[in-house]
Amino acid sequence: TPLIMCVTSAAGRRWGPGFSGWLTGLPLLAGPVSVFVCIEQGPDFARQAAGGTLLGMWSSCAFCLAYHALAHRGWVAAFVAAVVAFAAATAVLNPMSLPPWAGLLGVACLAWACLKWIPAPESPVATNRPPRWDMPARLAIAAGFVIVQTGIARWLGPQLSGLVTPFPIVVILLTAFAHHQLGLPAATRVLRGFLVGMYAFAAFFWLVAVGMEPLGPALAYPVALAACLAINGLALWGL
Repeated sequence: TPLIMCVTSAAGRRWGPGFSGWLTGLPLLAGPVSVFVCIEQGPDFARQAAGGTLLGMWSSCAFCLAYHALAHRGWVAAFVAAVVAFAAATAVLNPMSLPPWAGLLGVACLAWACLKWIPAPESPVATNRPPRWDMPARLAIAAGFVIVQTGIARWLGPQLSGLVTPFPIVVILLTAFAHHQLGLPAATRVLRGFLVGMYAFAAFFWLVAVGMEPLGPALAYPVALAACLAINGLALWGL
């Protein structure tokens, strides 16, 4: 997980914050969490959690909208608003139980709506040398999230565990750091890249949810990852 975070952050510095946001369409943290949960709690738990993750991505859309709405007040206010929005949406969605196809359809519609609501910035992104503590802080937070998430999965249960799995810890780190160091246009580009990559992210967990039982985890995860890579590649080519 720290290696994934390091590669994503380095890619953002090399090709811009929008590219690092697009990379988060890959299940960088949620994928390992799902695999570890499957090993520790069993395939049926992971299958149910994957369905919950699709609903949890609705909360990720609320996260993006809240950050964008408060971004003009600075990264701290936007950070807090985004986390609160994700938590509130998760609380609302927790009692719901929808089939995976409904969760996937909701993600597609909400991501499209968010991209319409959050316009691409016209001003260029500023350049700045990050402080020395920047990368170690990112790696420590990302690793800690996976440890905590897998550790409390049994206590949360498959539904709530799935809902909190897509909490965009990578995105909030990339967005907040970009906002603080490079300005609002950079943060907006990370959010839009994340929303574009959300289609591939949703496809991964939809395939895990519907393929876990007939295919088994040893085949369901590679198939889901292959589809995720293909869709994210097409998204980048389209951009």
